[in-house]
Amino acid sequence: MFHPSFNRLSAYADRDLPTRQRARLARHLASCVRCREIVTSIRRMSEEAGHVLERNPPVDTLQRILARQAAGERAILPVADPLPQPSKRGPVLAVATFIAVAAGVVFGLSSVRELSAERSELRFTPAEPEHGEEVSVEYRATAMFADEDRLVLRARYRTPADRAYNQGLVQVRVAELVRGKGGVFRGGIRLPDAVVYAAFAVEDTSGSRVDHNGHKLWELLTHVGRKPELQALIQQQNDLTGRNWHAAFEAARLATELHPDSAEAWGRLVAYESAVLRRSRGDSLRESHLATLTSLTERLARERPLLSNDIAWLYWFARVSIGDSSLTATWRARLLEEAPNHPLAVQEQTLELAAAHAANAASLLSELERLWVKVGPAHFQLPLQGYLAAERLADPGKLSRWAERRVAVEPWAVPDVAEDLVAVPSVREIGMAMLREQRGRLEEHSQERRALHHTVEQSPLHRGRARSEMLAVLGGALIEAGEIAAGIDTLELAAATAWDPRVFQAVAEARLASGDSARALETLARVAIDPVTDSASVISISSLAAGLLDADEWEHLQSEAHREMRERVLAAAISRQVGTEFVLRDSAENEVSLGDLVGGSVAMIAVWSPYCPPCLPEAQQLQRVVDRIREPGGRVMAIVSDAPSEDIRGLLGEVELDVPIYFDTANAVHLGLGSWIVPNYLVLDASGRVRFEGTDVKEALRRVHVLLEEPKMLLAANGPPGSPDQ
Repeated sequence: MFHPSFNRLSAYADRDLPTRQRARLARHLASCVRCREIVTSIRRMSEEAGHVLERNPPVDTLQRILARQAAGERAILPVADPLPQPSKRGPVLAVATFIAVAAGVVFGLSSVRELSAERSELRFTPAEPEHGEEVSVEYRATAMFADEDRLVLRARYRTPADRAYNQGLVQVRVAELVRGKGGVFRGGIRLPDAVVYAAFAVEDTSGSRVDHNGHKLWELLTHVGRKPELQALIQQQNDLTGRNWHAAFEAARLATELHPDSAEAWGRLVAYESAVLRRSRGDSLRESHLATLTSLTERLARERPLLSNDIAWLYWFARVSIGDSSLTATWRARLLEEAPNHPLAVQEQTLELAAAHAANAASLLSELERLWVKVGPAHFQLPLQGYLAAERLADPGKLSRWAERRVAVEPWAVPDVAEDLVAVPSVREIGMAMLREQRGRLEEHSQERRALHHTVEQSPLHRGRARSEMLAVLGGALIEAGEIAAGIDTLELAAATAWDPRVFQAVAEARLASGDSARALETLARVAIDPVTDSASVISISSLAAGLLDADEWEHLQSEAHREMRERVLAAAISRQVGTEFVLRDSAENEVSLGDLVGGSVAMIAVWSPYCPPCLPEAQQLQRVVDRIREPGGRVMAIVSDAPSEDIRGLLGEVELDVPIYFDTANAVHLGLGSWIVPNYLVLDASGRVRFEGTDVKEALRRVHVLLEEPKMLLAANGPPGSPDQ
């Protein structure tokens, strides 16, 4: 694939390209993750530069830095004369800080080029396919597949009907790639007619080794006239949402570049801005958004009468970017009058009814029923609010009806809905039937549910938690229904499926209630030794054990529980070398290499961002595990995937994380640690290799403790530090 020069990408980031060239480059960015990341880094650098240059602007500093870099020079202080020695640290330190930011970006980009020859490449021809078109595939592998003659291409397909996040979507085997001349693997696919976006990974025929392009995957968008169609760009955003919010935000920007007259593109962009930028930077765009809304409305009105989708998204644009105003109220009135069946209009009507009838569930249900008859499942808020109102009303018939409607719209809500239903005797059987059906679906279509970045061996470990939780709810419901033996057996199966102290506690309580204290204590030993368990619970369990067992027996049970926990935790271990040369910045804006931070002791690195919507709510939970990691000798640090700024520091100050924080201006986390997903909790062993990764901070705590207790066992399970990456 052709990649634009750094200067051209920089000009694009700064909006300095002519319109036609900008549109052409935007088409390339829509399908090139590498170049999108460079543009994002340049924009972050420019934002930081703006803050610094406002305080102390050296003449043409940024332009000269970019010119020197474009000429191939590695020096990045483009000044004609030596800098004078400062008498005070303030202004000159600010300029030096800016140059350090620029240095980080240039260094990161150089590293991309240096590493690219060692990385795999998946190429599609044509790179701009239309609906249903045949596409040839070429894959250049790394040493991971050196001994393979055939590989498998797997994909996650998206249609215009698919929603944000990836719940419920399936991954399918779409092609076999055969090694040919030059060691290049080749094959072909045909995009289904309804598909507008696809994400891909490559694996061996057994599924035990997977190339997922560093978790980014590879992408293919459908085109019309060599331009990515709007629905393809929307589904690209939906797929990136939750995986990497900055990447999703950048994809939303691209959609407005390529489809500047789309109200939906602009409405989605301001939604991502609201989620990702927040606070001052979002507020500072208000006047610009008002001008955009006015201009967009005038352009659309000149071309044709406004369609329902135009009105809906113009209202959404006004609501999100401008807030409460007469203009927003005007657009809302038009939405409800001219496009009452549009999903956004249904959402507005639903929430308005919920607020108006908050004190009367019966009248709310009556109104929502009328709306359902009129519009059906137009928006998920309608069955959700109906379900919540029926739950408050405690009417079995209405509760089961709205429960079925909710899970029809949101199938991934089955576990939560079923757990609610089994707690109500009159609808318990309905909830149990939902759980059994969901369990069967998971087991029957396990390969379709296997995430693109999971191997065949990893997938059951990741699906096990959901299956365990469903079995635990089902087991509890069976016990409540009087089927004690079946309930206990189901709970035991849940406990064997995943390591989960909550499930262990439920099993133990059921055993104690049935008089089986010996087996109950076996299970409680797992709870007691788990580092996630709070000290009060440990004391309570130990007191119970002291009354039923002697000290040696209880110590033996805990030792066996430790062994089992180690085995289960190590089953998810990986082994990935860290690129130690990449540069970060500490809270004092000093440069520090990644190599200075890793190795020497077991550590958890929280790859985090205060602009990632799920991160802030998790901050309190993250802080709770910090001391439990430090007590036995582990280290904790956070790497923030943003440049330092007053806004960032303000957000970090709100969550009060008591950990060293490093700023990833040069994309070092992705390049050095192989972490692209945010949030991500990486656990490194004492040699500095990544051994675990995942989004569950409690699981990270458990993994740190296992590494601290048994580092030799881990090395035996995964090979010495020099072994190939898994």
